[in-house]
Amino acid sequence: MIIDPDMPDHWKTRMLVDLLGGDELAPIYLIRLWGHCQNRKKCEFDSLPPAAVKAICRFPGAPEALNDALIECGFIERDDKRLIVCGWAEHNAALVKNWENGKRGGRPPKSGQDETEGDPSGNPKETQKKPNENPEKTESGFGQTDREDREDREEKNPPKSPKGDRRPKLNVTV
Repeated sequence: MIIDPDMPDHWKTRMLVDLLGGDELAPIYLIRLWGHCQNRKKCEFDSLPPAAVKAICRFPGAPEALNDALIECGFIERDDKRLIVCGWAEHNAALVKNWENGKRGGRPPKSGQDETEGDPSGNPKETQKKPNENPEKTESGFGQTDREDREDREEKNPPKSPKGDRRPKLNVTV
């Protein structure tokens, strides 16, 4: 859900605060109403009475007072029993679009791109063995485990101490 940073100070929100008798929690009521829209994935509700809006917003006053103030400020519209949260879908258009794309199986392909048919050419059918599975050794040495490979290299070339031997050389003649 997208809420503009200036929403608490927007003129419509300040108008709602004034209509509710100076109630500075009015922006919270709007956030709760918009959160309800997001949770229900819609902004139009059938048979949602003013008492339900009061419960959604957790408004402490009379249900009709909140309902009338929201209508006067343009945050909601009522058509018989139908409630419409104004501007929510437009303000959260990307979210609504993602929901619609999800119903159809995800993001649509970019226009102008052909989808690949069948298997892509040149890719191996199997790229990895199962974990902890030792591959078979071959004559060339490929397929050895890392440990075996390291042991073979160490036998041929034993590790050297870094920067040579630091022990002083003693000249002893007998």
